[in-house]
Amino acid sequence: MRLRESVVGEKSISVNESPYRMVRYHQPAKSGGLSVALSKDYVRRPILCLVFLALAAFSPEKAPLAQSTETALDTVPVKVLKVGASQRAELLTGMGSISCPKTFDLGFDDTGIISEILVEPGDMVMEGQILAKLDSSVLESEKRAIQAKLASVEAELRYYESDLEKKESLFSKNALSDSEFKKATLECEKAKANMGYIKAEIMTAESKLKRKILYAPSTGLVTEKHAEVGSVMMPGSNKVVSLIQCSKAWAEIELGEKLFGSIRPGMPVKIKVDALGGRTFTGELVRVAPHIDKKNRTFTIKVEVDNSKWVLRPGMFVRAEIDLSSDQKPLWIPRKAIHNLDASGSGSVFIVKDRVALRRPVQVGKTTKEGAAIVKGIGLGDFVVVEGPDRLSDLDEVTVEMAENTGLLDE
Repeated sequence: MRLRESVVGEKSISVNESPYRMVRYHQPAKSGGLSVALSKDYVRRPILCLVFLALAAFSPEKAPLAQSTETALDTVPVKVLKVGASQRAELLTGMGSISCPKTFDLGFDDTGIISEILVEPGDMVMEGQILAKLDSSVLESEKRAIQAKLASVEAELRYYESDLEKKESLFSKNALSDSEFKKATLECEKAKANMGYIKAEIMTAESKLKRKILYAPSTGLVTEKHAEVGSVMMPGSNKVVSLIQCSKAWAEIELGEKLFGSIRPGMPVKIKVDALGGRTFTGELVRVAPHIDKKNRTFTIKVEVDNSKWVLRPGMFVRAEIDLSSDQKPLWIPRKAIHNLDASGSGSVFIVKDRVALRRPVQVGKTTKEGAAIVKGIGLGDFVVVEGPDRLSDLDEVTVEMAENTGLLDE
């Protein structure tokens, strides 16, 4: 091996760097820096090799491979799900029974003995229909006597009115004295007054007779009969029959106290009736009890159901379902995708866009063991990280694999 020297300035150092080349580091006297001189005989072939390797490294065909290798080493593997509207209904369920908004316990407003009961339990009746009667034979006799007197008074009045008409004609011709005309006028007025008195007696008799009759105050269903023919009735103290008004039925449902804040009047409710073979009715929640039962830790709701065909009867057992997602289906994601969830429902998730993880704050609504309803923060079509989020930071590059859809999300 030859050793060649090239001296620049005051100092020179010979260094044998490799089996292929000899280099000298020269330290200029003034600058104090080092310069390297390569021997042409020993560096020609190594330079050619370096040029070839440089060309190969920047060849267009090799660039993607080098980039993908680097990316694979620097990215975080995650599994994602595409966010969709939940297809599973949020159902609140409860049990209860049918009742009717109005119940009438009916009796007479007069004293007497029942002479007729014209209905039986189970009968449908119309408003104003006669249900029962008290014995009114005495009142009927009194009314007939008054009516006979009325006929006599009416004939008397017709006579005095005709007589007065004649005397008025004579009086106008000065053919009748003042006293006789006044007498005829007075007799006619007395007959009219007597007629009015008799008519008032008839009205009183009819009113008394009306109190001997029990009428239906509303269209409804007779549920019970409390008396029989011959029973003695006292005003306000005895019931004859009971009647319900049930063209609009109520389903009274008991729910657990944890559901108290989840419902409100106006919600649609499905009612299933066991006694009718599981037939389903749709009603509207009209009333929520203002208090919780201390013993059972439940509260009662009332659901109004159309019963125009009167198929629902009081006491029927019912099962109720309230769909909380009836109008707008929520966005549900797996519970494990949410980080730092606090008592107010605030948390965060990672979504993936263009293979980059992005942290998104979210507001969470209802939660279950499986998942959570997202109120705001992400939208339909977002890819949410469900496996591997604990290894992520905002803006990390990721490699993506689709996770198995457990049914919480749409495809």
